[in-house]
Amino acid sequence: MSFSYAQNNVTINGTVKNAGNDSVYLKVDKYFIGDKPDVVKSAIHGGNFTLGYKLDRSRVAEIIYKNQILKVFLEPHNELNVEINDSSFSFREKGMENDYFLMEFSEKFKKDYDTASLREHMLNDNIDAFEMMLFDSRKKQMEFYKSYPHYNDLTSAFKSYIENTIKYYYYGNLFSYPIIRGNADRSVMTVAALPAVMI
Repeated sequence: MSFSYAQNNVTINGTVKNAGNDSVYLKVDKYFIGDKPDVVKSAIHGGNFTLGYKLDRSRVAEIIYKNQILKVFLEPHNELNVEINDSSFSFREKGMENDYFLMEFSEKFKKDYDTASLREHMLNDNIDAFEMMLFDSRKKQMEFYKSYPHYNDLTSAFKSYIENTIKYYYYGNLFSYPIIRGNADRSVMTVAALPAVMI
């Protein structure tokens, strides 16, 4: 899907080191289900590219180059400047604290959000052990967020996104626990309720 640049309210400019006849993509999943996301393509000319998008509200998106993916938090009227190297992304100027934080947070807590690992824990841990793992992980995530050196430079929309992400990490996985276990065992005809103290 492509968009007229005149209608765009978000611009991402970038450079790519050692680029050939390649392209960079911006993927925006407006419905959060992975089905028919908006994808914008920009060819690389002389090592430079420009991506534009018409954003209805703040959203997380992905910049994709070959097998590299960078999550970014976009707000209307953003203008980002990105540098892509052989195996990494970086930002070309200061003042992009939302995206610096998101990059650090995603890397630090990558294992916490690994769906295969979470499913393995759901199937093999009892509910008390699983809840304790989620509780400890949520605590570490929140401490990292609250103690971020440039916390005051994060935008209010981004703070809401991170706080909701951490909250959903805990409750989303907790409520998924009995459903995943029930679906894995065909002899189970009803989904077991979570202990009331956890809800």
